[in-house]
Amino acid sequence: MTNMGTERIILEWKYEPPDFFEAPCTIEIQDYNISINNGIATAIISPEFYDSREDLRNEFHEKIIDRFLGVQCINFKKFNITKPTIMHRLYSDGRKDITIFSEPFEVRVTMSASFETMITDKNGNILTDTKSEKIKLESHIAKLSAKYRRYDPVANSILKSFNAAVNDPDNEFVYLYEIIESLSGRFENEKGLRDALGVSKTYIGKLRKLANAEPVTQGRHRGKSPGQLRTATITEKMEAREIAGKLIQLYLEHLDQNT
Repeated sequence: MTNMGTERIILEWKYEPPDFFEAPCTIEIQDYNISINNGIATAIISPEFYDSREDLRNEFHEKIIDRFLGVQCINFKKFNITKPTIMHRLYSDGRKDITIFSEPFEVRVTMSASFETMITDKNGNILTDTKSEKIKLESHIAKLSAKYRRYDPVANSILKSFNAAVNDPDNEFVYLYEIIESLSGRFENEKGLRDALGVSKTYIGKLRKLANAEPVTQGRHRGKSPGQLRTATITEKMEAREIAGKLIQLYLEHLDQNT
Protein backbone atom coordinates (compact mmCIF):
# COMPACT_ATOMS: atom_id res chain seq x y z
CA MET A 1 0.00 0.00 0.00
CA THR A 2 1.54 3.32 -1.06
CA ASN A 3 0.85 7.07 -0.94
CA MET A 4 -1.39 6.77 2.11
CA GLY A 5 0.32 9.38 4.23
CA THR A 6 -0.72 9.07 7.86
CA GLU A 7 -4.46 8.84 7.26
CA ARG A 8 -5.75 5.31 7.28
CA ILE A 9 -8.64 3.03 8.09
CA ILE A 10 -8.09 -0.11 10.13
CA LEU A 11 -10.41 -3.12 10.26
CA GLU A 12 -9.78 -6.11 12.50
CA TRP A 13 -11.01 -9.70 12.57
CA LYS A 14 -10.37 -12.30 15.26
CA TYR A 15 -10.09 -16.00 14.50
CA GLU A 16 -9.42 -19.32 16.19
CA PRO A 17 -7.27 -21.32 16.42
CA PRO A 18 -4.50 -18.70 16.43
CA ASP A 19 -2.05 -21.19 14.91
CA PHE A 20 -4.28 -21.98 11.91
CA PHE A 21 -1.57 -20.64 9.58
CA GLU A 22 1.95 -22.04 9.87
CA ALA A 23 3.36 -18.60 9.01
CA PRO A 24 1.95 -15.06 8.70
CA CYS A 25 -0.22 -14.55 5.62
CA THR A 26 -0.22 -11.17 3.88
CA ILE A 27 -2.20 -9.62 1.04
CA GLU A 28 -0.55 -6.46 -0.28
CA ILE A 29 -2.23 -4.18 -2.81
CA GLN A 30 -1.54 -0.52 -3.60
CA ASP A 31 -4.53 0.83 -1.67
CA TYR A 32 -4.60 -1.66 1.20
CA ASN A 33 -2.85 -4.52 2.89
CA ILE A 34 -4.21 -7.37 4.98
CA SER A 35 -2.14 -9.34 7.47
CA ILE A 36 -3.29 -12.61 9.05
CA ASN A 37 -1.32 -13.93 12.01
CA ASN A 38 -1.68 -15.30 15.52
CA GLY A 39 -5.46 -15.07 15.76
CA ILE A 40 -5.90 -11.59 14.28
CA ALA A 41 -6.46 -10.38 10.74
CA THR A 42 -5.92 -6.67 10.15
CA ALA A 43 -6.73 -4.62 7.07
CA ILE A 44 -5.12 -1.19 6.68
CA ILE A 45 -6.84 0.79 3.95
CA SER A 46 -6.45 4.19 2.35
CA PRO A 47 -9.51 6.35 3.17
CA GLU A 48 -9.97 7.23 -0.51
CA PHE A 49 -10.17 3.58 -1.50
CA TYR A 50 -12.50 2.67 1.38
CA ASP A 51 -14.86 5.55 0.65
CA SER A 52 -14.98 4.74 -3.07
CA ARG A 53 -16.12 1.12 -2.63
CA GLU A 54 -19.43 -0.22 -1.42
CA ASP A 55 -19.49 -3.21 0.92
CA LEU A 56 -15.70 -3.28 1.17
CA ARG A 57 -15.82 -4.91 4.59
CA ASN A 58 -17.62 -7.93 3.18
CA GLU A 59 -15.26 -8.07 0.19
CA PHE A 60 -12.26 -8.16 2.51
CA HIS A 61 -13.96 -10.77 4.67
CA GLU A 62 -14.34 -13.00 1.61
CA LYS A 63 -10.70 -12.44 0.67
CA ILE A 64 -9.68 -13.66 4.11
CA ILE A 65 -12.04 -16.66 3.95
CA ASP A 66 -10.44 -17.55 0.59
CA ARG A 67 -7.15 -18.03 2.41
CA PHE A 68 -8.67 -20.04 5.24
CA LEU A 69 -10.44 -22.46 2.91
CA GLY A 70 -7.31 -22.97 0.84
CA VAL A 71 -5.10 -23.68 3.85
CA GLN A 72 -7.79 -25.92 5.35
CA CYS A 73 -7.15 -28.39 2.52
CA ILE A 74 -3.66 -28.82 3.97
CA ASN A 75 -4.16 -28.73 7.73
CA PHE A 76 -7.72 -30.10 8.09
CA LYS A 77 -8.46 -27.67 10.93
CA LYS A 78 -11.78 -26.12 11.74
CA PHE A 79 -11.82 -22.40 12.34
CA ASN A 80 -13.86 -19.59 13.86
CA ILE A 81 -13.67 -16.10 12.42
CA THR A 82 -15.63 -12.96 13.24
CA LYS A 83 -16.71 -10.35 10.79
CA PRO A 84 -15.06 -6.99 11.50
CA THR A 85 -17.10 -5.30 14.21
CA ILE A 86 -14.97 -2.19 14.80
CA MET A 87 -13.43 0.27 12.34
CA HIS A 88 -10.74 2.75 13.34
CA ARG A 89 -10.34 5.84 11.14
CA LEU A 90 -7.07 7.63 11.89
CA TYR A 91 -6.49 11.21 10.71
CA SER A 92 -3.21 13.01 10.02
CA ASP A 93 -3.86 15.47 12.87
CA GLY A 94 -4.09 12.66 15.43
CA ARG A 95 -7.89 12.43 15.58
CA LYS A 96 -9.49 8.98 15.55
CA ASP A 97 -13.06 7.92 14.79
CA ILE A 98 -14.35 4.55 15.92
CA THR A 99 -17.32 2.90 14.20
CA ILE A 100 -18.95 -0.18 15.72
CA PHE A 101 -20.83 -2.56 13.41
CA SER A 102 -23.46 -4.91 14.75
CA GLU A 103 -22.99 -8.17 12.85
CA PRO A 104 -23.17 -11.84 13.85
CA PHE A 105 -20.24 -14.23 14.14
CA GLU A 106 -19.43 -16.96 11.69
CA VAL A 107 -18.69 -19.95 13.88
CA ARG A 108 -16.91 -23.21 13.25
CA VAL A 109 -15.36 -25.48 15.88
CA THR A 110 -11.63 -26.02 16.35
CA MET A 111 -9.66 -29.25 15.92
CA SER A 112 -6.32 -30.28 14.53
CA ALA A 113 -4.44 -33.40 13.45
CA SER A 114 -1.06 -32.47 12.05
CA PHE A 115 2.65 -32.78 12.75
CA GLU A 116 5.92 -31.61 11.30
CA THR A 117 9.30 -33.30 11.11
CA MET A 118 12.81 -32.24 10.16
CA ILE A 119 15.38 -34.70 8.82
CA THR A 120 19.08 -33.81 8.91
CA ASP A 121 22.29 -35.50 7.82
CA LYS A 122 25.09 -36.41 10.24
CA ASN A 123 26.46 -32.86 10.02
CA GLY A 124 23.14 -31.27 10.91
CA ASN A 125 22.30 -30.10 7.40
CA ILE A 126 18.57 -30.08 6.74
CA LEU A 127 17.53 -32.69 4.19
CA THR A 128 13.78 -32.50 4.65
CA ASP A 129 11.86 -29.87 6.58
CA THR A 130 8.17 -30.70 6.42
CA LYS A 131 7.22 -27.56 8.33
CA SER A 132 8.97 -25.40 5.75
CA GLU A 133 7.39 -27.34 2.90
CA LYS A 134 4.00 -27.06 4.56
CA ILE A 135 4.34 -23.28 4.83
CA LYS A 136 5.15 -23.06 1.11
CA LEU A 137 2.23 -25.33 0.20
CA GLU A 138 -0.21 -23.41 2.42
CA SER A 139 0.81 -20.14 0.79
CA HIS A 140 0.50 -21.68 -2.68
CA ILE A 141 -2.99 -23.12 -2.11
CA ALA A 142 -4.21 -20.04 -0.24
CA LYS A 143 -3.32 -17.80 -3.19
CA LEU A 144 -4.99 -20.14 -5.69
CA SER A 145 -8.11 -20.35 -3.54
CA ALA A 146 -8.23 -16.56 -3.34
CA LYS A 147 -7.81 -16.34 -7.10
CA TYR A 148 -10.53 -18.79 -8.12
CA ARG A 149 -12.97 -19.62 -5.30
CA ARG A 150 -15.45 -16.86 -6.01
CA TYR A 151 -15.09 -16.98 -9.79
CA ASP A 152 -15.14 -20.69 -10.63
CA PRO A 153 -18.27 -22.60 -9.48
CA VAL A 154 -16.47 -25.94 -9.27
CA ALA A 155 -13.62 -24.50 -7.20
CA ASN A 156 -16.18 -23.00 -4.83
CA SER A 157 -18.09 -26.28 -4.65
CA ILE A 158 -15.12 -28.51 -3.82
CA LEU A 159 -13.73 -26.10 -1.24
CA LYS A 160 -17.16 -26.00 0.42
CA SER A 161 -17.34 -29.80 0.39
CA PHE A 162 -13.95 -30.04 2.08
CA ASN A 163 -15.02 -27.47 4.66
CA ALA A 164 -18.20 -29.47 5.32
CA ALA A 165 -16.11 -32.62 5.85
CA VAL A 166 -14.03 -30.79 8.45
CA ASN A 167 -17.09 -29.48 10.26
CA ASP A 168 -19.23 -32.64 10.10
CA PRO A 169 -16.92 -35.56 10.97
CA ASP A 170 -19.83 -38.01 11.26
CA ASN A 171 -20.33 -37.64 7.48
CA GLU A 172 -16.76 -36.86 6.52
CA PHE A 173 -16.38 -39.33 3.66
CA VAL A 174 -19.73 -38.29 2.18
CA TYR A 175 -18.46 -34.75 1.70
CA LEU A 176 -14.99 -35.76 0.56
CA TYR A 177 -16.51 -37.97 -2.12
CA GLU A 178 -18.52 -34.97 -3.35
CA ILE A 179 -15.19 -33.59 -4.54
CA ILE A 180 -14.77 -36.54 -6.91
CA GLU A 181 -18.37 -36.11 -8.09
CA SER A 182 -17.98 -32.37 -8.72
CA LEU A 183 -14.73 -32.82 -10.62
CA SER A 184 -16.11 -35.76 -12.61
CA GLY A 185 -18.99 -33.52 -13.65
CA ARG A 186 -16.59 -30.75 -14.61
CA PHE A 187 -14.59 -33.09 -16.85
CA GLU A 188 -17.62 -35.15 -18.06
CA ASN A 189 -16.67 -38.32 -16.17
CA GLU A 190 -14.07 -39.74 -13.82
CA LYS A 191 -11.76 -40.70 -16.67
CA GLY A 192 -11.83 -37.11 -17.86
CA LEU A 193 -11.01 -36.03 -14.33
CA ARG A 194 -8.07 -38.41 -14.12
CA ASP A 195 -6.73 -37.34 -17.51
CA ALA A 196 -7.09 -33.62 -16.80
CA LEU A 197 -5.49 -33.71 -13.35
CA GLY A 198 -2.98 -36.49 -13.99
CA VAL A 199 -4.06 -38.91 -11.27
CA SER A 200 -4.48 -42.66 -11.46
CA LYS A 201 -7.61 -44.77 -11.14
CA THR A 202 -5.99 -46.51 -8.19
CA TYR A 203 -5.34 -43.22 -6.40
CA ILE A 204 -8.93 -42.01 -6.68
CA GLY A 205 -10.16 -45.54 -6.01
CA LYS A 206 -8.83 -45.37 -2.45
CA LEU A 207 -11.21 -42.54 -1.58
CA ARG A 208 -14.04 -44.16 -3.55
CA LYS A 209 -13.64 -47.38 -1.58
CA LEU A 210 -13.61 -45.61 1.77
CA ALA A 211 -16.71 -43.59 0.89
CA ASN A 212 -18.73 -46.32 -0.82
CA ALA A 213 -17.55 -49.81 0.12
CA GLU A 214 -16.01 -49.84 3.58
CA PRO A 215 -18.59 -50.40 6.40
CA VAL A 216 -17.67 -47.19 8.20
CA THR A 217 -19.98 -44.77 9.95
CA GLN A 218 -18.54 -41.85 7.96
CA GLY A 219 -19.40 -43.44 4.58
CA ARG A 220 -22.14 -42.95 2.01
CA HIS A 221 -23.87 -46.37 2.10
CA ARG A 222 -24.22 -47.13 5.78
CA GLY A 223 -27.55 -48.87 5.25
CA LYS A 224 -25.88 -51.65 3.27
CA SER A 225 -24.00 -52.94 6.31
CA PRO A 226 -26.48 -52.78 9.21
CA GLY A 227 -25.00 -53.93 12.49
CA GLN A 228 -21.50 -54.15 10.99
CA LEU A 229 -20.49 -50.51 10.92
CA ARG A 230 -17.23 -49.36 12.48
CA THR A 231 -15.53 -46.03 12.92
CA ALA A 232 -12.92 -45.27 10.28
CA THR A 233 -9.37 -45.51 11.53
CA ILE A 234 -7.09 -42.49 11.82
CA THR A 235 -5.07 -43.87 8.92
CA GLU A 236 -8.17 -44.13 6.74
CA LYS A 237 -9.27 -40.61 7.63
CA MET A 238 -5.85 -39.15 6.91
CA GLU A 239 -5.69 -40.99 3.57
CA ALA A 240 -9.13 -39.75 2.50
CA ARG A 241 -8.29 -36.18 3.49
CA GLU A 242 -4.95 -36.28 1.68
CA ILE A 243 -6.55 -37.51 -1.56
CA ALA A 244 -9.38 -34.99 -1.44
CA GLY A 245 -7.02 -32.13 -0.62
CA LYS A 246 -4.67 -33.15 -3.41
CA LEU A 247 -7.52 -33.22 -5.93
CA ILE A 248 -8.46 -29.68 -4.91
CA GLN A 249 -4.85 -28.55 -5.26
CA LEU A 250 -4.56 -30.16 -8.70
CA TYR A 251 -7.80 -28.59 -9.90
CA LEU A 252 -6.79 -25.11 -8.74
CA GLU A 253 -3.44 -25.55 -10.47
CA HIS A 254 -5.27 -26.76 -13.59
CA LEU A 255 -7.30 -23.54 -13.57
CA ASP A 256 -4.16 -21.49 -13.12
CA GLN A 257 -2.48 -23.16 -16.09
CA ASN A 258 -5.48 -23.03 -18.42
CA THR A 259 -7.14 -19.67 -17.80
